[in-house]
Amino acid sequence: MMNVMWYIHEDTYRFDFLLAICAFLTWLKLFFYFRITQTFGPMFRILQQMLIDLGKFLTIWVIVLIMFSCVGILAFGQLENFQELETVFIYFFESSLGQWDMTVFENENEVEGEDLTVIIAIGKYYQIFFLLVNLILMLNFVIAILSSTYQNFENIQSGLYYNVLI
Repeated sequence: MMNVMWYIHEDTYRFDFLLAICAFLTWLKLFFYFRITQTFGPMFRILQQMLIDLGKFLTIWVIVLIMFSCVGILAFGQLENFQELETVFIYFFESSLGQWDMTVFENENEVEGEDLTVIIAIGKYYQIFFLLVNLILMLNFVIAILSSTYQNFENIQSGLYYNVLI
């Protein structure tokens, strides 16, 4: 980090990082001023509550990813790509974001003389089950949480504005 902030050849300090931090803080201050308007004030309060709810959802989502990763390691530990927790977690994280790769099950047919065709077939179904759980159930869950938060705060929108003013 320090090599990026200092010009190595000239031994001078680069101030563009400080300017970027100042610009970020200026925009934050602008959002603070928008908070007292009747139009944007309640929306920022709703957004704040949605971020809190999204944090709670992300905690549940990470637990589900760790659960599928641990089961994947225990069930498919013979395969090369399912031997370390970090690798499997990143694999399922990328799969949940839409970059699923079914070829990890096709690369290996035998390990130490052991036939892995059944494990490979079960692994493909396990991947499909994970995608169904993650993409359908979890995505609908986060949409329901955020829409519920918006609906709760939409009814008291003017009260949120007066609460900021007082």
